Amino acid sequence: MGDRLRSADVRFLLPAWPARVRVAGLDAHVARALLTAGHEVVADHAQADAALCTTGTLREVLRAGPHPCGVVVQGTGSGPLRALARAGLQGRGWLLLAGDGGPSVAVPARSEQASRAALLAYAGRQDLTKAVRNRLAHRALVAGLLPPRQWTAAVSEAADGASWPAVSGCAGDPGPAFLAFPGRDALSRVVAVLPAGRVVKLTRLPHADDSATADLAGMLLAAGSPVARLHAPRSLGHGRLASPQGGPSLPWTSETLGVGESLTAHLQTRGGERISLLKAIARWLRDLALSTTGPAGSLRPLLDGLRQESDAVSGEIPFRLDSTEELATVLSHDDLGCWNVVTDGKDWTVLDWEGARAAGLPLADLLYLLTDALGQRDGARSDDERLSHALRLHRGELPASALLFALVREHALALRIPIAAVPTLALACWLWHGRGTEQRLATAHAAGIEIVLPLPPAAQLGRAWLLDPELRSTWEAFSRTY
Repeated sequence: MGDRLRSADVRFLLPAWPARVRVAGLDAHVARALLTAGHEVVADHAQADAALCTTGTLREVLRAGPHPCGVVVQGTGSGPLRALARAGLQGRGWLLLAGDGGPSVAVPARSEQASRAALLAYAGRQDLTKAVRNRLAHRALVAGLLPPRQWTAAVSEAADGASWPAVSGCAGDPGPAFLAFPGRDALSRVVAVLPAGRVVKLTRLPHADDSATADLAGMLLAAGSPVARLHAPRSLGHGRLASPQGGPSLPWTSETLGVGESLTAHLQTRGGERISLLKAIARWLRDLALSTTGPAGSLRPLLDGLRQESDAVSGEIPFRLDSTEELATVLSHDDLGCWNVVTDGKDWTVLDWEGARAAGLPLADLLYLLTDALGQRDGARSDDERLSHALRLHRGELPASALLFALVREHALALRIPIAAVPTLALACWLWHGRGTEQRLATAHAAGIEIVLPLPPAAQLGRAWLLDPELRSTWEAFSRTY
């Protein structure tokens, strides 16, 4: 399974959380996804707490009686809302932006704040065509209109009169929110973004608590560091979303909302201030490392383990441990790509601390961020383009190479890392990130699901680096420069 759960992600629009769901008029894989997610799929409408259906099957669904958790009607344009109105039901309209097999974003009608945050900030700067489309959709939604010929849904009120998604009330009273469904696999979490300045992140599987647990641990690490919390969200609580009737109980965490657009969008569309922002983030990473440095020699066990991994890949020993005996660990975020940074151009917030480690690799966050950021700035978009750009960047073949080398050297000198040890730490960084996909597959297996994950560029870079004679543990271009 890749992310087949996404076909049933419209369930998160329901104003009350169901145990038993009826599916009518939708593809069979929607019912299978609901079963995987822990819901009971029932054939009898009278036994269902909620229903997922189409405009053509709504009348059949309602004939059996009310659904206390609500009904999600899918269609195009204003069709779903009109169908609810003809049935005498109150409901809320939603625009669904299509993703891989399901919605990527769900945006409510008649909520200026939620629509602006979703369409003009979160999803509004991907490219010019989408930016224009989203701006027009925003104007229509604020006026209460659902764009014609676009995928939409209408959701009836729950028995208690609730109309906003149940997930939006996890950390307080339910309110205007848009929902985002990021990620590539079933372990990715649903994100409810509320204009009140808070975010709720909800696991999609009942037995996959690792992400929420790790998120809480990472937030505690960030909160415990005066430097980290300058640019980290603040935790607002955690709990479980459950139905009184049983069914899946899903862990959630809540945190403050980072303001601005993703660093990815910023780098793709902005001018000269992009470099100054990257340098500011690099300085923050330097200060974070300086303030969280572990005991001298604490890095060696981690390097020893990575050396064994490099031996297995290359068949020889290119992993040099010279000048590393006294190196120390530092607090690391461990997934500091541009997708995990939001910015208004001056300030920034680093999101998703679930991979954070108190005893991480020095230089790793900086290398990971700069490699992704400079690729985005230079127009590398596909995975193949990003991998190729990363290799050329580190070989010293690109104009951006000089900036990368200078910032890495500055960081190393500030941490009193011998320049001779930098190539080894760079190799260690990419070998470490190559483990991420394997760890995610193991987590999915433990939760009882099978997923297929493409290897992202960072996961491929370790092996490619090892097999490249200009990189390996010598990093020739960097070493020649300094």
